Amino acid sequence: MAVREIFENNKPRKDFEISTHISLKNKYVFVQISKAASSNVKSLIQAAEFHGTPWNVTNVNDKWYSPHISPFQISDEFLGEIFEKGSDFKITTFVRNPFSRLLSCYLHRIVAQPESPSNKVLKRLTGGRGGRDVTFNEFIEIICSQNSVDQEAHWRCQSDDLAVDHIKYDFIGKLENIDHDLGELLSLIYNKEIAHQLIKKVKLDMSPMKTNSSERLLEYYSDKSTVDCVLNRYEKDFLQFNYSMQLN
Repeated sequence: MAVREIFENNKPRKDFEISTHISLKNKYVFVQISKAASSNVKSLIQAAEFHGTPWNVTNVNDKWYSPHISPFQISDEFLGEIFEKGSDFKITTFVRNPFSRLLSCYLHRIVAQPESPSNKVLKRLTGGRGGRDVTFNEFIEIICSQNSVDQEAHWRCQSDDLAVDHIKYDFIGKLENIDHDLGELLSLIYNKEIAHQLIKKVKLDMSPMKTNSSERLLEYYSDKSTVDCVLNRYEKDFLQFNYSMQLN
């Protein structure tokens, strides 16, 4: 099965293009998981790509400003070679605890930004209700009823988004260990000297909004049925990435 088909079994073509960042020069791919430190990671690796050139990072969340290329810019054959096991290209990503990721999505993309594309998707699923009119419990119930290919990128099952059953990853960082793991990522795809320079130079904390979701889990996951819903639907994420199934 072709790489495009593997990914597009679990997410729309547009999401595949937006979330896949390829460096031909430094031979790596970063597969982005939304709401899992993606803005910070992109800020750092874009700065690394621009290192030694006249250009700087402009807008990490607009891919047209990115120095990385997208899958549509290369042939299916070459894309397959890039993702092939044993390839010279390093396949990388960052993931996040499903409990805090979904809560962060709700607080940021639904409640705080009712005009966001995510909330517009939710409105289509509820017949027009969104934002604060949808409780967190209801939000979880709705998104957990969806197949991955139908889920919006910010709440899609991470294991499926990454196609871990078919794609071998050389590096999987975690938002919870971001200070350490960003350094590990840069050391893997660049030399350690450049990695050290960039970690000191690049301004992180590029997240569009801080929700403190990790500290608010008990506040929002007070209903056992909501907890069970997440555990059942996102079980693969908890097991695949070694996250505790306990809230605390």
